[in-house]
Amino acid sequence: MTFGAGAARKEPIWWVITTAGDDPDRHSIGWEIHEQARKIRDGELLDPTWYVKMFNAPDDCDIFDEEMWYRVNPSLGHTIDVETVRQEAVAARNSEKSEKLFRWLRLNQWVALKSIGWLPLSLWDNTDAKWNLSELVGRKCYVGLDLSSTTDITAACYLFPPQKGFEGWRAIHDAWIPEDNMKERVKRDHVPYDNWVNQKYLHATPGDVVDYDFVESRLVNMSKQYNLQTLGTDPWNSRMLSQRLMKEGIDVIEIQQNMKNMSPSMKSIEQLMKRKELTHEKNPVARWCWGNVVIATDGNENIKPMKNKSRERIDITVAMINAMATAIALGESTDSVYETRGVRTL
Repeated sequence: MTFGAGAARKEPIWWVITTAGDDPDRHSIGWEIHEQARKIRDGELLDPTWYVKMFNAPDDCDIFDEEMWYRVNPSLGHTIDVETVRQEAVAARNSEKSEKLFRWLRLNQWVALKSIGWLPLSLWDNTDAKWNLSELVGRKCYVGLDLSSTTDITAACYLFPPQKGFEGWRAIHDAWIPEDNMKERVKRDHVPYDNWVNQKYLHATPGDVVDYDFVESRLVNMSKQYNLQTLGTDPWNSRMLSQRLMKEGIDVIEIQQNMKNMSPSMKSIEQLMKRKELTHEKNPVARWCWGNVVIATDGNENIKPMKNKSRERIDITVAMINAMATAIALGESTDSVYETRGVRTL
């Protein structure tokens, strides 16, 4: 449209404006021009004929920061009422679909790239357990493991499928961090790791890396308390621990951290929780990880968690995804209980 169009004029001008787009594969002309403008703004390209002005929130920002709303919406308070944006922010906290729209249309983020929050904290809070841990002793379960070294949390999720005695899925969790750098991380990250350790929601292992001997001991003990079927783990850094667990009689499989393996698990977790057929123990560390998850989405709507895009640690949620992937791999059905046994009436 522009090639040669200004040749007959001394000072031609093209005025190009856009909001962020919904372009998962990044093939649109909008994304092409947006990226060229960004590169010129950031000094990656040199073109003195372009004047670039961009109002958009960074991907890793706190989307509920009102000061940031004003920075990225110059007309906020003039043509747009801030109370309207506040109401939209409430909806964004409670719905992944509303969050996507909020990021896209209020914060001008190209959310379809794709880094958006997975599921709202309200879904987690609405599926807190009404059962007692003692009910799980001796029950069949699958374990998902997500290993770390220094900065991440090492996490395990014990996932109990429907079985004799209860109908829904149930989840409990373990987590470990290194003890030596815990106080530094509390100050730096403003996250109460020390309180969680004192409350027994988090285990601190001696040293400046997670000691896998403690993880192994805990998993072996849990395998004696529960009817542990199979443990699924991220292949990264897990081969030695996997071999040791197998010597203790625990079956281990690897769960590749890709969309093929993780998307079906994540979608099953979402549907089960929305039907309140998957509940979990109250655990503030697990809740915190759940709220931090940012996902990647491809053109076929497959999803996976993105550790490098998430605001904080997501390891317990990843362990839960691995546990569900393990259960699915071993043939467990995630169909609704109402589809298999019908509706009961009183």
